[in-house]
Parts: sequence; structure tokens; C-alpha cells
Amino acid sequence: MAEDSPSAAAPRNGAVSTLLRWYRPYLKGYTGPLAWIGFASLVVLGTQVLIPLIVEDLLHHGEWDTEIIFVLAAMIVLQLAIGHAAHLAAHKVSTGSAHAIRVQVFAKTLTSDVLHQRGLRRPSIVTRHATDVDEVAEAVKLTLIEGFPGVLRVLLSLGMLMYIEWRAGLAMAAVSLIFVLFRTRIGKSLLEDDRQRLESSSDLKSGVDEALSASRVVVGLHLESWMERRFERLSKDLEHKSEKQEHTVARLVLGAHSTALSGLLFVVVFALALGGNSLASVAASILYVEGVVAGLEVLPAWMRAVQLGVASEVRIDRILLEPDRIDVPAGETSIDKEVGITLDGLSARFESATDIIDVSVSLPPGNIIGVVTPVGTEPDEFLSLLAGDENPDTGHVRFNGSDVRMPGVAKSMAYVPAVGVGFEDSPLTQLMAVNPEIEIGEATTILTSVGLAHLADSTTTIETTLGHGASRLTVNERQRLSLAVALAAEPEVLLIGPIHAFSDSEMALPLLEMFRASLIDSVLVGVGSPDVAESVDQILFLDGGKVHLGAHNELLDSVPTYAQLWEQRLSFGEVDLSVLGIADEIQDTLTTKLVTERYSHNDPIYRQGDEADRIVFVISGRVEISLTDDDGVTRRVAVLGPGNHCGDLRLTAAERRAENASAIEDSVVRTLSREAISAGVFGILDRTPNERRIMTMIMRDGPATKQQLADRMPGVSDEAILAAISLLLGDAAVQEDEGVFSLVSKRSSNRGAGAILDRLTDL
Repeated sequence: MAEDSPSAAAPRNGAVSTLLRWYRPYLKGYTGPLAWIGFASLVVLGTQVLIPLIVEDLLHHGEWDTEIIFVLAAMIVLQLAIGHAAHLAAHKVSTGSAHAIRVQVFAKTLTSDVLHQRGLRRPSIVTRHATDVDEVAEAVKLTLIEGFPGVLRVLLSLGMLMYIEWRAGLAMAAVSLIFVLFRTRIGKSLLEDDRQRLESSSDLKSGVDEALSASRVVVGLHLESWMERRFERLSKDLEHKSEKQEHTVARLVLGAHSTALSGLLFVVVFALALGGNSLASVAASILYVEGVVAGLEVLPAWMRAVQLGVASEVRIDRILLEPDRIDVPAGETSIDKEVGITLDGLSARFESATDIIDVSVSLPPGNIIGVVTPVGTEPDEFLSLLAGDENPDTGHVRFNGSDVRMPGVAKSMAYVPAVGVGFEDSPLTQLMAVNPEIEIGEATTILTSVGLAHLADSTTTIETTLGHGASRLTVNERQRLSLAVALAAEPEVLLIGPIHAFSDSEMALPLLEMFRASLIDSVLVGVGSPDVAESVDQILFLDGGKVHLGAHNELLDSVPTYAQLWEQRLSFGEVDLSVLGIADEIQDTLTTKLVTERYSHNDPIYRQGDEADRIVFVISGRVEISLTDDDGVTRRVAVLGPGNHCGDLRLTAAERRAENASAIEDSVVRTLSREAISAGVFGILDRTPNERRIMTMIMRDGPATKQQLADRMPGVSDEAILAAISLLLGDAAVQEDEGVFSLVSKRSSNRGAGAILDRLTDL
């Protein structure tokens, strides 16, 4: 699904009618306020027509008439009061209906592919929930209180002016100074209200961003209802701050109208005191001219707001019109004889290029099953399918005989993905999201069982917020907190991705024992360590479209590809990409770009003076680092074992190796190329093919014009190149200077990221 679509075309009908027709469902429940706004607008327009006639009559006769003076004053007060009330009512309708739109758009976000950012990027999704809804609501509000009344005011004022001779145009100039003074005084209060509303809006966007970042946690732990309640609370707070801000704006408008009309009343009284009728037509004309001018001044701003509202409406529809992410099988019936998880004729293709084809297997209940996938892939995609968060190409995943996508079935399962993300709320609040009745003592026990006792060592700690995205926790701790939430839900089936806690047996074995002692019927966990593979009851191995189920040692003997996989992984340990100093999400992407290499005793890995094309991580064996001087004499400077890396970070173009590296015993290393690192840092890996080609060419060959890019991309149309450049410019991935496009280096917030970005910029 592309970011832009034909649905973004301009509406064929008028902008105002298009906007109001689209907005009408969200106005349900506001019939009373809307009727009041319509009545109030007619009253205000009526007073605006009658006041000039009364003024002319008074000044024309030049006699003091107390009764008419009081009528005039009463009409002025009525106009101010009714207009002010209509303004507040219109804003209430606007903010309330905007809240309804936000809640509906967020609910759709949780149930469609938008949650996984397929077709829409995260910042764009956040903008649709906040800014775009504001634009639509503002357009509707201006239509109610300024647009329609402004048009009528212009027409009525022009009609009345045909009967009155205009002789002076400066009668109201004196009121301007009064209004400026009033504006200065109230402006300080308005500034503070604006600031509070922006802070509330930022909180709202933060909540949406967290839901998107932790999408698999949300679905795996069934936090959709909690997330909707959490979002509704943030949206309500924004609604209240918006109302407070608009009350101040309404005071400002009231002050402007009061000053202008009070000034006119003073002119009328002054004219009567002097006597004569020379000012009669002047004063009346001024009011009508003011009505025309004010009405015309409203129209451009109103129409601009309507246009922005229609554009935002189309953008919002990109979410609201999305189909649900999960296809609930029609006519699916339960197979009563089946117990536990069964794969029935299941076929699916995953983004990592792993696939399964027509697989049928029953997973024995009451077991801890390790999930193993080929090197370079992760079990998360497969586990997500088992959890009911993906649609298979064919076949079914069933739990106790029912497809896991059926309403209510997936609630029996909890899925903890490997992504290290979290939420700002306290640990206790997050546990209560899946178990509202949980006591602090029980919550403390669960946190302690997953190695997070320090988060529950006191009532204050367990109820303390964790910072945006749980920034106070490490990636490992965030994963463990997700596991704690899953345990609090008391699921029948627990699915766990390859989290850090299962990377070695010392951390994994206590957790496995806890699972065996619990009431959980089945546990499936992503396995990347042979020690952990030996500790689980069964292994489910995905292999070239097939799956194999059996004990670890049995599969080593009976499945050659399984034995080869562990030969590759044996003693590999974890490659620590944090040495690159780049963001965690980039590290996750680059993990799939690691290449396994094997060297025998005395084999050179690279030589001094070679191109610095990759970083080398030692997995097993030992690597010697040596230097060769100008006389050709070589001396050893270091010996590296598993867990270390070499090749340094001098990865800019034309850099040369400053040392030699060779294996002093049979060794296994994993390498990451300069191209892979730079592609990850500059966000190339997750872009469209044309965007990737443009960024790669600029990175390798330097800044270029559109024509130069077109010359390097034969077979790609100018329209496609322009579209790709437009997207890159819109995301600030490239910048333009006098027709020349170059990359934009964005520093990560991770410590040390500046160094690697500085070196990659020269690419």
C-alpha cells in the first residue's frame, strides 16, 4: 500500500459539502448544540441588520429618546452574549467530535496493517491522529461560526448599504487602540494556554508512537483494550486543554467586538448630544461597511481552513478505509477432538524469505517447545502466525480445534516478541492491563520470577513510570517486563521470541523451570543456543518449507540441515553490534546482514593495506592482529578470542587496513560490510527499490542532479524518479541545494553514534 494513492485526488463536489458530508457521522449527539448555533447565528445577523437602522433613526431626528437608546444597548449586549455563547458551543462540537474521530482512527490502527506500518510510515500515522484531525475539526468550527454567518453578513450588509449614503470612513478608528491594549493583556494568558495544549498534544502523539513501536507486544499480550482506554484518556486530556485554550480565544473575540460596538455607541451618544442629523447616515454606513469588510475578511481564512480540512479528511480515510489486518475464517467450526496447537495444511511466506508449505503437525500439549529457524532468520514471524496476528496463505493454525484468528481464541495465548520496546506506564499498571485484579504481592512475585526484582523492591518503585518507551530500562529488561505481563495474563499457551533471556543456559534454565512449575499448558520459545535447545522438551525446526518436530539430539541425528545449522551456530555467541554506536532498531535490521566466514589455521582474514570493507566479529577460535613496518618486519600486537571484533570502524570510502588479521587456529567469524552498515544508518533497507537506488548512488558516487540520477537509472521513468525524490525530501532523507541532491546525516541518540556517522558521511 503506497503512501500516496488515487484517493487523494481533489473531490469532485464542492469542498464545503464534501467536508460536511464526511463529518456528519461524528456530529451524532450534537443536535442540540448545532440547533443553538444556527439560532444564535440568525439572532446575531438580525441584530447586525437592525442596529444600523436604529442608529440612523436616532441621529436623523437628532432627539434624545431614552427608550430607543436602551433598546440599542440591549441589542448590542444581546449580540455580544449570543455570539459568545455560539462560539463556545461551536468549539464544544468541534473538540468533542474530534475526540470521536481520534478514538475511531486509533481503534482502526490497532486492527489493520497500519499497526505494522505497512504502507504508512510512523510519523505520517501519528500526524493523521493529531494534526489532521485538528485541521478537519477547525474547518468545521470555522464553517459554523464564521463561514456561513460571514457569507450572510456580506450579503445583508451590501443590500442595506444601497439605501444609505456613505460619507465618512474613519468613525471607528479610535477603537483600534483600545483593542490593541486589550490584546496585549490577554495575549499572555493565551500563550500559556497554547503551551499547555501543545504539551497535551505531544503526550497524545507519544501514546500513539508507543503503540506502533510495540505493535507485536500489544497484539501478543492482547493489550488492545488497554491501549484504547489509555489513548482515550490522553485524547480526553487534549480535549479539555483545547477547551481551555478556546475560552481564552473567545474572550479575545469578545473583547474585540465589545470595543468596536462600544465605540460606536459612544459615537451615537456624542452625535445626539451635539444635535443635528449630519452624522446619521455616516454612523449607520460605518456599521454596514464594517459588516461587509468583516465578512470578507472571514472568507479567505475559512475557505483555506476548509481546503486543509478536506485534504486531512482524505488522509484520515487512508486509515479508516483500511481492511482489518486479520481475516477471520468464515464458517469455521471447532474440531473437538484436537487438543493443543495444530498446524493444518499450513502454508505461509515470511518477509525474511523463510516459508512453510502445506505443513500439518500437532504440537504435543504440556511441553516446552523450542522454535529454530535457519541462520539469518528469526522465529518471531512464525510465532506471530501461531499467535493469530498473521494470515497464512493457506491452511489453519488451530488451538483446541479452533482457528486462532477466531474471536476469543487468541485470548488464550500470549506472545512475547523479541523487540526490546516498552511503555511509559509503571510496571504495576502494565501488569494490571491484562489482569486488573492483580495484587501488589502477586505482581512482585511475577517480576521477581523474570529477573526484575529491582522494579518491585518497594511500592514506590513498582508504581513509578518508566519513561517514554520504557527508556529507563535496558532492552533485556524491557523484554523481561513483556514476559512478566504475559505471565500476569495467565495464558494457556505462551509464545516467546528469541529474547536475550534465552541466549544462554544460565539465564534460560531458571525460566524454563518456572514454566514447568506453572499452570501454562504449552510454551513455545525461539531458541538460538544449543544448551537451551537441549533443555527444552521438543524442537520445532523450520527447514526449506517443511517443519521437523523432535528432541534436539534426535534431530541432530535424523535431519542433516539441522545438524549443519548448529555447526554454524556452535559457540557463535551473540554478536555485539553496539560497538557501531547506532540505534537499537538499526542493529536489529543489520543482524540479518551478518555473513558467516570460516578460516583455518594461519589463514589471513585481511591484510594491512587492504580496503577497509567490513567489520569482523570473532565467534570461535582465535585471531591474531599484527603490524608490518616499512622494513617488512611483522610483529604481533594482539590476540582476539570470541566476543571481540577487529577491522576497526574506519569504513569510509578509500580507507585501508592499518593492520593484519589472521586465524591462529580454526576460527569462525561473522562479518558486516560497509555497504550494509551505511544502508542501515541512512535508512535505506526499508525503502522502496527506487528510493534505495537513489540513496545508494548518492552514497557511493556523491551528490547528483536529477538528470545525473536519471542517467544512472536507465529504464526508470522520470515520473518514478521524481516520485522517489519527493518521498525522500519529504522524509528529510535527502536535501536539495540548487538542484543538487545529497544525503542528510541524522545522528542517533545512542552514545558513540556520531563517530560512525561522521565516517559514513563521506560515502
